[in-house]
Amino acid sequence: MFKALNKSQKFQPGSKLWLIFFEPKRHLFKTINWRTGFLLQSLKKDQKLLHPTLLDTINIFPNQALLCLPLKKGTWLSDIHNSWRKLNKPSLRVFIPFNYDEEELCSYGAFQESLCDLSYYKEIKR
Repeated sequence: MFKALNKSQKFQPGSKLWLIFFEPKRHLFKTINWRTGFLLQSLKKDQKLLHPTLLDTINIFPNQALLCLPLKKGTWLSDIHNSWRKLNKPSLRVFIPFNYDEEELCSYGAFQESLCDLSYYKEIKR
């Protein structure tokens, strides 16, 4: 099912699609934003991301694309699953939102039947 990645593995090859939530104050978000030439910060309107946004990052990261989702507390898991399913279930790396539990992601029923390569990284608060 889901494989946990450590800090040194987070930007290593292994998944076609990386998924991050729009959290502009988060260190990991700032790092990814900087490496994409500030593409993520250009997505916002009044400090909020309104729609899921898919970015081609094949020349930036060892993946094919980065999906940035608006963070909605009650629907974050279904938002991940629905977006992933719409993209034909590519191998997926989820950067778990701050103050969210990786156990919720790992036990989310919609992913249970997947044979796809799924991984996650949970940033430790600095």
